[in-house]
Amino acid sequence: MKEGCEWVFTDDAVATLKLDGSACLFKDGILWKRYDRKLLPKYSKKFSPGDKPDLACFKTPPEGFIPCEESYDPNTFHWPGWVPVGKGDKYHLEAFENSKNDLVDGNTYELMGPNVAKNTANLDKHVLMTHGGIELDVPDRSYEGIKKYLNDHYIEGIVFHNKKDGRLAKITRKHFDMFWKEIDYRKNKHKN
Repeated sequence: MKEGCEWVFTDDAVATLKLDGSACLFKDGILWKRYDRKLLPKYSKKFSPGDKPDLACFKTPPEGFIPCEESYDPNTFHWPGWVPVGKGDKYHLEAFENSKNDLVDGNTYELMGPNVAKNTANLDKHVLMTHGGIELDVPDRSYEGIKKYLNDHYIEGIVFHNKKDGRLAKITRKHFDMFWKEIDYRKNKHKN
């Protein structure tokens, strides 16, 4: 378990379904999509966790980029944020049109539908589903209990929400070497 996530095993944690789609934010009447400001490809293997690459080593974000954090993650060098949905984002726009009457300002959502992430929810149209909107009853919060829950329920994973301070912790099937949708070849890509 990642250090600092011990609260997942307490009554402070609410277990919710990890939705399999694309993260979005609705703020000030605008739909935003997730954008990860990563290292430029020529630097992607140059740095190790704890290194401090210069900002020039990162991709230039699209106009309107709003970072979720002040800086990149010092271990993964990922720097997630939001960019406004544009005219070319047809599935986002369709989902926005289909869901706009249910959206709450400041909330995050998952874009899901027929053309997103293999449509594991078997939806017939694109929609925005509220993050944390589907609570799960995970009675055994031990490592083995969570593993058994994922084995018994064909879901991608669980997102735990801390009731006291809002922290989130995610655990997915791949953390237990269980496949989701199909064989995940990504975990072996760096072994060559």
